Amino acid sequence: MKKQLDLLYYVVFSIYCVIYWICETSLILLYPDAIYSCYKFIRVICVIVLFIKVLLEGLSLSQYVASLLLFVMLLMSTIQSGSWNLLLMLVFVLASSHINFNRLAKIMLVVSASITALAVVLSILGYIPLVYIHTESYVYRGAYGFSHPNQLSLCVLSMCIALAVLRFRHFGILDTVFCIACDVLIIVFPKSRTEALCLLFVVVISIVCTLDKEQKRNRLLLSIGCGIVLMSQMISIYLMKNYDSGKNWMYQINKIVSGRIDLANHFYLSYPVKPFGYNYSEISDVWYKGWQGFVVDNAFCHTYLEEGYLVEYVLFALIIVLFLKCIYLNKLTQSMYCLLLFTPVFFCEGTVLYISVNIGLVALNYLLDGTWETQKTGVSISQEKRHIV
Repeated sequence: MKKQLDLLYYVVFSIYCVIYWICETSLILLYPDAIYSCYKFIRVICVIVLFIKVLLEGLSLSQYVASLLLFVMLLMSTIQSGSWNLLLMLVFVLASSHINFNRLAKIMLVVSASITALAVVLSILGYIPLVYIHTESYVYRGAYGFSHPNQLSLCVLSMCIALAVLRFRHFGILDTVFCIACDVLIIVFPKSRTEALCLLFVVVISIVCTLDKEQKRNRLLLSIGCGIVLMSQMISIYLMKNYDSGKNWMYQINKIVSGRIDLANHFYLSYPVKPFGYNYSEISDVWYKGWQGFVVDNAFCHTYLEEGYLVEYVLFALIIVLFLKCIYLNKLTQSMYCLLLFTPVFFCEGTVLYISVNIGLVALNYLLDGTWETQKTGVSISQEKRHIV
């Protein structure tokens, strides 16, 4: 039964990732109703299937209570905001006990690489729209089969992080060359500076982790990740609430991150801010400086505004607690390594809390049931060892 349930997990995860990234391609411009209908159907199926998996595998009373509280909180957020993404993230996390993280990374690598290749080729051949946008300085950026240049860059970034996870502690010269080549392509074609910097961070951390043969720098690496999340969260929320373009230091930060702070501040001041979020899709006239719709490419601000400030505080508190717990245990698993590589992305992408983008989020399951994902060795931390935490 366990093998069948695990296989089912991999299947629904694969299907969900595929439909999510299809929604981010320019194919959505040609068949919006059909693709969104398919996406809505698949996410409902994912919730049902994974919920059944959790019930069949069983949890202790305390685990059920904690899981139920999180589920109710995100369900209320989903009802109020209309966004299913964090609820889906939670059920994937809850159902991830003893899953093989290596297989998840392989699925992410195959899906992101395939979607990127197909989207780029089909857009160049003219089968799907090739979207271009221009910055305030009239620099043209190509999305090459995606709905926005940043989505192309994020898909490539997810692919490279999946590769780095598969090469955990064995990141070699060829891996480095491949990731640097992808970094150059991101700079030259979609011209996504922030994603390019994040990919450079991935390369540096992967090399350091590989050179650390005796694993003496686990706590240092985890501390870097924890520090990035904590500082980014405080800076993002502060700037979102207090941004003033007349202050040069704020203006310069906003310029470096391509206007992300200004956009977040606009939505913070212009629309209601609620504990369980706000449904921006119900507003037809969401326009600001040429942007249509809810556009906040910062995970902290995006979650705070759309899914709710209570949800934002709880989720990022859990992530910080997870890092602190791993620092105490000196435990750097594949999933924590993946989460570490995604930490700078929180500052420049609003979708990094989606499981279809960041598979490292399954590490949160450790806070609920005390077990890590199955590693390359096929061994997971047993339930009996939880008393040492």
